[in-house]
Amino acid sequence: MDKMSSATATNDQAQGLPSKFDVIIIGGGPAGASAAIYTSRADLTTLVVDKGLTVGALGVTGKISNYPGVPGPVTGAELLSIIRGQAESFGTRFLTDRVVGLDLGGEQKTVFTNGGSYEARAVIVASGAMGRAATVPGEKENYRK
Repeated sequence: MDKMSSATATNDQAQGLPSKFDVIIIGGGPAGASAAIYTSRADLTTLVVDKGLTVGALGVTGKISNYPGVPGPVTGAELLSIIRGQAESFGTRFLTDRVVGLDLGGEQKTVFTNGGSYEARAVIVASGAMGRAATVPGEKENYRK
């Protein structure tokens, strides 16, 4: 499913991405994308800011066979594309960028990225975790291979 390309912006507010949303979600993994499904279904304009489809723990997973609702083995990137596609079908916008700062004071929150700043009434942080650092000899060189 390649619905990502139609709604994913890259570091540039000039590509038609508004600067104000009801909700901004930091992190586009399963938690962030799932939250986006619910906020968008509630008719809240939603932006998910994420560093990339294959940056997080799920995105680099080669085979998943035990995720609810997924009948067969898929890669982490495929599963994320499915979840993101569902969120996009309800109006979620995805932005590939890095969050570099936040201002959470006041009613309007501001999320600063490398490519611009975005405002929302609420911010959800779903940044995930990558787990432990490489400790096995050769692991760092063979990561993602």
